[in-house]
Amino acid sequence: MAKPVYDHRWRKVSEAIRHATPYCEDCMDEGTVTTAEDMRLDVDHIIPIEVDPSKKYDADNLRVRCIRHHSIKTCSENNHWNNRELRKPKQWWLSDEWDSDASSE
Repeated sequence: MAKPVYDHRWRKVSEAIRHATPYCEDCMDEGTVTTAEDMRLDVDHIIPIEVDPSKKYDADNLRVRCIRHHSIKTCSENNHWNNRELRKPKQWWLSDEWDSDASSE
């Protein structure tokens, strides 16, 4: 499957969403505040573009996620959990959450 093309319009929408929500929404749900100063923030499509291209710019289909949570969602969508193909950003080695024994408890 080809990678989605992120054009000028997407960059503007993404920037506006990050400006309106300058923290990771998943971290906030967990009771932690993660901002762009802590870790890169991405704007993620809740329903992937490949599933529904019409929702590419739909603000209701967008969620601000830190790179850690964005990778978790992407890996889950791609079924990488079962294959142990999780790619971890450099910061993840600092977290106990990524200890394979701790995550299975």
